Amino acid sequence: MNRTQDLKIFVAIQLIILEITFTLYLFCYVSRCRQRQARNVRRVGTRTYNMNLRIPDQVKHLRQIVELSGVKCVDNLRMSRNAFGHLCQILENSGALRGTRHLTISEQVAIFLNVLAHYKKNCVVKHDFIHNGRTISKYFHSVLSAVLRVQPMLLPGPSLIGEECQDLGGDDSSLQMNPTDQEGTSNPRRYREKSDKTTTRRTWTRREEEALVNALCTICCTAWRCENGFRAGNLNQLEALMLKQFPNSDIRVEPHINSKIHVWKKYYSTLVSMMGKSGFRWDNSWCMIMVDSQDVWDEYCKVDTTARTMRFKSWPFFPAWREILVETERRVLA
Repeated sequence: MNRTQDLKIFVAIQLIILEITFTLYLFCYVSRCRQRQARNVRRVGTRTYNMNLRIPDQVKHLRQIVELSGVKCVDNLRMSRNAFGHLCQILENSGALRGTRHLTISEQVAIFLNVLAHYKKNCVVKHDFIHNGRTISKYFHSVLSAVLRVQPMLLPGPSLIGEECQDLGGDDSSLQMNPTDQEGTSNPRRYREKSDKTTTRRTWTRREEEALVNALCTICCTAWRCENGFRAGNLNQLEALMLKQFPNSDIRVEPHINSKIHVWKKYYSTLVSMMGKSGFRWDNSWCMIMVDSQDVWDEYCKVDTTARTMRFKSWPFFPAWREILVETERRVLA
């Protein structure tokens, strides 16, 4: 009897030990599975670097290229800082280029120009601008797409030469220019044609245009100004003032000064007319006309064909034209 009870007690103890052992093994297995899952989550969810830590170095590199020196900007991007800012504004407004959280428009355009200017590889550019290769490739193609979108506006298509055009020279040897001309392109370009005629068209330098504007402002402040414009003989006075500035130049009233003022009046009338329309505005920092959308520009060009070549072009003499060409503005607004 006692032996039977001892055997039952022994079997019960063995069962308890087995249950405890199984429970411990199950607990260890579940713990290891959870540790393994947590390790995999950390491995996938964490990064080996933080992009926010790279931003100061990226901004510093871009500032060294663009902002510190104009010479460095030309060496690295093959354009001045003013032209670089102008290009960024064009690509943003008309090319639909957008900046991101970690890459501004200026840095995207700088990467694009740096690759084109020096034929750099992806591995070199990603080291210079502190970005990975995939980012460099992605935003290079983004800027390229924006450039292709504005290409029809920046590069107008060729047009047929009209019968009234006289600048139809033969070969390159027909162009005769004075290499000792100190005024750059101040003398007229002459072409040898079949009829032995010479053209009177000339290319004005920036200094000559500034001198003509100053001369116009001078006669505006004198007795040459009247209610309907200028008195007779004002063009001869302009010629005298121009010859004081450029004694060796061949600038004359006809056709140079008269033709230049006529062209300025045409552009000024178009600018005043555009600023009177909705969707146009004048940008004082860039000295150019800004338009809200491409559709507004296309609709206006259908009315005034002169405006086709006036977009994205700077007009630094427009404030002076406003003081000089008052009568032209009155006729346009009327």
